[in-house]
Amino acid sequence: MRNSFLRFYHPVVLQELPEYFPTDSKSLACPGMPKRYSLVDSDNRNIQDYWKTKNILYNLNENYFRTSHNFETLKDNEFILAAGCSITMGVGIDEESRWTNQLEKKLNIPIVNLGVGGSDVNTLIRNVSTYIANYNKPKAIIIQIPEMTRFSYLESNGLLECRTYYFVNEVIKDSASKIEKQGADYHFNQEVAILQLITLQTVMSAFRIPVIYFSIYPLDLKYYDNIDNDSVNHNSYIDVDNAGAVSHLFPNDVIHYFHIQTNKADFEKYQGILMAYGRDHSHPGDLQNTIWAEKLEKILQSKFRNKD
Repeated sequence: MRNSFLRFYHPVVLQELPEYFPTDSKSLACPGMPKRYSLVDSDNRNIQDYWKTKNILYNLNENYFRTSHNFETLKDNEFILAAGCSITMGVGIDEESRWTNQLEKKLNIPIVNLGVGGSDVNTLIRNVSTYIANYNKPKAIIIQIPEMTRFSYLESNGLLECRTYYFVNEVIKDSASKIEKQGADYHFNQEVAILQLITLQTVMSAFRIPVIYFSIYPLDLKYYDNIDNDSVNHNSYIDVDNAGAVSHLFPNDVIHYFHIQTNKADFEKYQGILMAYGRDHSHPGDLQNTIWAEKLEKILQSKFRNKD
């Protein structure tokens, strides 16, 4: 009997499929979008006009993943699993522009995209584990690390809900449920997420499956200051000198920091050709996804050479 993937999307958020998906909703893509979003990029190109030339569709499979690969037909060591949040799912961009699709073409190997919008590290690990238990073993696993104070819990309706420390303590505040408050307190210093990633690394190493991690957030082990008084911002960090601390917890060349804007040379290479913003104006466009695919191609080619 197969294990089932947890359900993580409420039916309400799927009503605009396949044309739109939160936060890439119809209301945002139409005139009158919120003022906080820029209408043009740094080259004065209209972001909406750029994406009108692309075929942005959110075609989800029976397990609610945005991937066209048939899980049943892929064989051991002949595909790669990719897991992440909305950045990997590709919110705001077409499927072909995603780093997973571009990397698949570069490596000439199928890449199964298990990206889940708004997810946490725990959800990614659950999905990767469920896939391997139900189907076949991948040649490698790529994990795009979400915001590390995110945490998930099951609602009574069986849906997986996800929150962040900031959302609980700064947005919903007094209306937060007991489980939301407890989850935020437990995950506030990011160590829980890091330990989950280390566990995945350890287990997959036993099966000789290489795991590559990348983050668009600095790999610093940050600690939130959660002192409850009026003079302290709940979302501020304790000032500790631990830059790059997370990377020291993993083997060499396993975990990587890909800044969302990339370094200047990488960025300028595609300036005015590709778009830095997705259609929803808040997720990365095809520019960052292209650069990430290039970086991951080099990393994986090296891993495969060493493995063989």
